[in-house]
Amino acid sequence: MNLIISAMKKELAATLNVLKPTIVDKYAQIELYQKDNWLFAISKIGLAKAAMTLTTLLKDYAIKTVYNLGTVGTLKQNFKPLSVLAITEA
Repeated sequence: MNLIISAMKKELAATLNVLKPTIVDKYAQIELYQKDNWLFAISKIGLAKAAMTLTTLLKDYAIKTVYNLGTVGTLKQNFKPLSVLAITEA
């Protein structure tokens, strides 16, 4: 299973519209969709909400890969708006 997690539905809207995944009505606090072996989660904004969502889904599903998709503000001037950044280390 693969997981794409995002804080806001806007960040996943195009993907959800194209793939038309099924909503997983299992959690009160997590908006979750599934298409084949892909999960799409919307955690809402905030570090605690993202951590809770990720912890819950990692516990409940055999997730091999997590993709955190989203728009993030930064103070670094060399990151231009709409740039794609691949985080390799944290």
